[in-house]
Amino acid sequence: MANDIKNVMASCKECGHRFQLGTTVPVKYQMPYRDKGGKSIFLTYYDCPQCGTTHYVQIDDTHTLELKKETVRMFARLSKKRMDFKQIPKKQNDKFVKTNSKLTVTRQELMKQYDGQVVFDADTGAEVELHFTIV
Repeated sequence: MANDIKNVMASCKECGHRFQLGTTVPVKYQMPYRDKGGKSIFLTYYDCPQCGTTHYVQIDDTHTLELKKETVRMFARLSKKRMDFKQIPKKQNDKFVKTNSKLTVTRQELMKQYDGQVVFDADTGAEVELHFTIV
């Protein structure tokens, strides 16, 4: 599960320009921001090469980053078993599905919570109003 999006077509919500992510338009992953209360959040986004509009596509906090780490670890274990032609225990597979689902739901809840909110770039302090784009 690499953090490298390639060959995904996107369309700018502002100007309508269509472009390919990853090759000519870089995606910035888990960039550190802070909310008004000082809580750390991490945003994944890309900018339209035509008009410069920033498209926020994912939000994480420390909890979702831990869930992600756990799902990646479980996915690697399950994949190794598949590659070795071993049977995957139902309990292990169910735990992976449940954890991955929890990650997805928690990220969706964060998107709802922060959509329209002002956050601050952790490095520069620049203020940003979040509006999420679904790819």
